[in-house]
Amino acid sequence: MGRLPGSSMLRPVLFVLLVLMLSAQFLVVAQELQRDRLSDSEAVDLATAGADAYDRGDFIVAEQQYSRLVQGGRDSAAAYYNLGNCLYRLGRTGESILAWERARRRAPADSAILENLEFAGGRITDRVAGEEDSDPLQALWRWHGRLPTAAATSLFLVAWWIFHACLAGALFAGVPRLRRLAAYLVPVVLLAVICSGAVLGLLVYRRDVVLEGIVQPARADLLSAPGEGAVRLTTIHEGLKVRLRSRRGDWMEVLLPNGLRGWLPSDVVAPI
Repeated sequence: MGRLPGSSMLRPVLFVLLVLMLSAQFLVVAQELQRDRLSDSEAVDLATAGADAYDRGDFIVAEQQYSRLVQGGRDSAAAYYNLGNCLYRLGRTGESILAWERARRRAPADSAILENLEFAGGRITDRVAGEEDSDPLQALWRWHGRLPTAAATSLFLVAWWIFHACLAGALFAGVPRLRRLAAYLVPVVLLAVICSGAVLGLLVYRRDVVLEGIVQPARADLLSAPGEGAVRLTTIHEGLKVRLRSRRGDWMEVLLPNGLRGWLPSDVVAPI
C-alpha cells in the first residue's frame, strides 16, 4: 500500500510543533528567574547583616535587613521565616504570623515554620476551630498540602518532557521495537501528566484563588455590611487568619474560620 499524500510532510510539522511546545517551558522558567531584582552578592550581604543583628539582639536592624531582602525579590521561605522571627521579637504578632504564613506558602513542610505558627497561634486572642472543615477540597489537600509548589512543578515538567519524548519516539523512531515501546508508554505517561497537573493545579488554586489574610490591628469590628453604620457582628483580633471573599471600595468581605461572614476595612487585613 502506498503512502498517503502529504504524509512525508506530516512528521516534520509534528516535530516542529513538539520543539515549540518544549521551548515554551524554557520561557516560563526564564520569566520566573527574572523576578529577582537583587544580585546574589546584595542578597547575601543583607541576609548576613540580618543574621548578625539578630544574634546580637538588635531586632530592629535585623527586621530592616530581612524586609529589604524580601522587597528586593529574594522572598524565599528562609527570608520570610527570619523576618517573622524578628517581628515576633518586636511584639508585632500579626505581622510575624503574616511573614510565617508567607514562608509556609513557599515551604509547606518546613517543621520550624509550622512550629512557629503553632506557637503564635496558641497565643493570639481568637482561636476558632473549623477552618479546615470550611474547604470542600480539604480531604485532598491533606494528602498533598505540604508538597512545595516548586516540587509539584518539577514533577509536572518531568512528566511533560517524558510524555513528549515518548510521543516523539512513537512518531519518529527508526527502530520498530522502540517505536512500539514508546507508543505503549504514551498513555501511561499521559496519565502521570494529568495526575501531576491536577496536583499542581490544586496547589495554584490554593495559592492564587483561595485568598487568605491576617488581621493586623489589635482589634477590629466585623460588620454586617460595608460601611461604618452597619451592625457589628463580632470583634476579631490581631493574628487571626481569614478567607478573603470580595472587595467593595475600601471594604473587604471576609470569612472567619467558624464560617461567620462579614465586612472589614481593607487595611485591617494583610493578604498572605
